[in-house]
Amino acid sequence: MSDHYAIVADNLSKSFDTRWNRGGARLLAHMTGRPTPPAHRFTAFSGVSFKVRPGEAVGIMGVNGAGKSTLLQVVAGVMVPTSGTVEVNGRVSALLELGAGFNPEFSGRENVFLNASILGFSNSAIEKLMPEVLAFADIEEEFVDRPVKTYSSGMYVRLAFAVAIHVDPDILIVDEALAVGDAFFQEKCHKFLKERLGAVTKLFVTHDTNTLRGMADRALVLDRHGLIFDGDIEKAIEVYRNEHPQS
Repeated sequence: MSDHYAIVADNLSKSFDTRWNRGGARLLAHMTGRPTPPAHRFTAFSGVSFKVRPGEAVGIMGVNGAGKSTLLQVVAGVMVPTSGTVEVNGRVSALLELGAGFNPEFSGRENVFLNASILGFSNSAIEKLMPEVLAFADIEEEFVDRPVKTYSSGMYVRLAFAVAIHVDPDILIVDEALAVGDAFFQEKCHKFLKERLGAVTKLFVTHDTNTLRGMADRALVLDRHGLIFDGDIEKAIEVYRNEHPQS
């Protein structure tokens, strides 16, 4: 991959076999000898190509069901594309769907260790990092060593975001998790991203046009058929509103 790009997505598509959506359906069919249901595939997105330069911030908008979150998971390496390729150059920190990457039985502190260690941090490095992560997340001391399954959604996302931005990423991938935080926390996050992570490549999903204007250098717009726009933010917002007129 060219060193000029942090992310290169080439003709990406992702489809799912929906024959086995009902829990236990595959096992039940095998045990009862029932015939295999006919193949039925759901395509989340297809034919998506784009490039992101190092340090560039790219926002993704689109109608519900356009495959935005699935696209982020493919770029982050959580999912394998059905076709096409994606190349990523650098350490990736991803904040995807709420709950992804955290063990609900582990405490907040243990989950910080778990996530940072997966990214190659030593125990001593995580110990040094811990106070700053917990301070940014603003988790009350009494909750730090409780299982995160006892956290509110706001506490959960604050801690997850604090971990994601403090592990020295080259590329930060964020789904619309900030919508869970309150206005004060969102403002704090935006300020941190601009002042402390200004040189970090960012790829994020949002429906908020103010966030897009404040955080992105350019924007992608997806509809249920794939990528329909890549470029100027104001033009992207216009395209998005034409596809999603109630916004």
